[in-house]
Amino acid sequence: MIDRQGLGTSLCAFAGIFTLATMLQAAEPASADEANAWSERVNGLQARLSFATKKILNGTPIVTTYLELRNVSDSANVMEIPWEDVMMQYTVRDGAGKGVPPANGPWDETRAPFGTIRLPFDSCLRLPIVSWGAGVPKDHAAHLDLGCDYNWNFKRGDKGVYDLSAKFTVKETKKRHWFGTMEIPKCRIPTSEENVLASSVSSDLWSDYWRRQHKDVKTSELKLGWQIDGKAIRAPSGIVVLPVKVTNLSKETIQATMAHEWHGGEWPPTDLYASVTPVKATKSMPFVPVYLAGEDQDAARETKIGPGKSVNVDLRMDWPGSGSVPAQPLMESAAGGTYNVRVLMVFEVDGQKQYVAGPATSVELTAPDTEAPGVGTLVEASTDVAVVEVKSTQPTKAGEGARDTAKLEVIQTLKGPLKKADVVPLYYHLLFKDREKQTLEKPKFEKGKRYIVFLRAHLVTYPEGKSYPLGEEYQFGKFTKDGSVYFKEFELTDQWLAVVDEHPELTEKIAKMAKSKDK
Repeated sequence: MIDRQGLGTSLCAFAGIFTLATMLQAAEPASADEANAWSERVNGLQARLSFATKKILNGTPIVTTYLELRNVSDSANVMEIPWEDVMMQYTVRDGAGKGVPPANGPWDETRAPFGTIRLPFDSCLRLPIVSWGAGVPKDHAAHLDLGCDYNWNFKRGDKGVYDLSAKFTVKETKKRHWFGTMEIPKCRIPTSEENVLASSVSSDLWSDYWRRQHKDVKTSELKLGWQIDGKAIRAPSGIVVLPVKVTNLSKETIQATMAHEWHGGEWPPTDLYASVTPVKATKSMPFVPVYLAGEDQDAARETKIGPGKSVNVDLRMDWPGSGSVPAQPLMESAAGGTYNVRVLMVFEVDGQKQYVAGPATSVELTAPDTEAPGVGTLVEASTDVAVVEVKSTQPTKAGEGARDTAKLEVIQTLKGPLKKADVVPLYYHLLFKDREKQTLEKPKFEKGKRYIVFLRAHLVTYPEGKSYPLGEEYQFGKFTKDGSVYFKEFELTDQWLAVVDEHPELTEKIAKMAKSKDK
């Protein structure tokens, strides 16, 4: 354990042992942000600060701070800096220049010994000076830890900007080494969601699938904006969907592949990935492919996003994989929970593949209705729900399988404008029960039997005098206006779940749900 009184601030700001061979660069490192100014030259040495966000802990991005040093002296001798004698002081100021006090709560960290850093002529060295001793608050915009006396937390939703500056001091001794005091210029701390970019993806978050598909893809310098809904949705079909909006904040047009889920064979290639981690987990989950909800092999996969433009996607959170290659669902559909969700996109600009990852967003998945799973979602998605009695049903074989034309008499209205004794024509396709498409399901309706049906209605318009192609029996609520014929047509809200045998308790429950939602 660190001796807080004995070491003071001299070593609190440094972590790890640095290997000189892996850190020495040319005097102008290519990875540095040139917007971060170097300090004034002091005895042949300059310094500056830079940041990266490589880890999410407790829903909060951890800001990694780097101290960069470069030897700009006129001497060919190697410059030596004794780290045991280094004193660092840090200051955070807001956009108005007012100092921001550190959090300085409980702090505890184990340290490795430090040695002497040697900088050859015209060389540059970048050191990570992040500490890991302070507690990390839940779901903040950023956490900055530079030692026992220098750690800050930044809340989400705070629109302010914050800068970090530092003072670097080594006192003169009888030994031969660099000494002096450098005032290191301020550097903007990445506290906004727009600044938490793909550099925040640490190597342990790459899945095996990613490593196989994207061996040479690098972090992009372009910015994307991410808007992830705070609640995952249980769709009428029972699947879990997360709406996400992606905005291109750069001046370049980007192109990405976005594929829909599929039930068989190898996983479809996609450029969308997600890391979905339960909030109680101690380790972040890796980025794995995530697909657009619903099977749609005819949908265009290549998507272009122009400068300032956005795309909205619904991501399937509980996809079980294909029959050939199973997958672990990103969210547990059978239970509720809260997750930290990050979405990553690979895209191409001028033939160059690159990627950007968004910040972590807390997403809630409500627990399913244990009394009637999915019923509430079906009610909300339907324009009409009713208890009906089947007057006729005419299943017919067709090239694509089979279809049925049924007439349903309303016995009781549970939601919507349908009235008792209305006769509703309904046309639907029967579904295959197997992936080989050899076995059809039985017709959903049996003449004389009662069901609860969930319906969606829409208006169809045809010019006066032109008959509806499917016949007069498909017209419901017909009326004429402005030389056109308007009528209401119905379809099943969900092809799997929209027809249920009549049950008194379920009927009562649905009526209460509909009434509550109407309010």
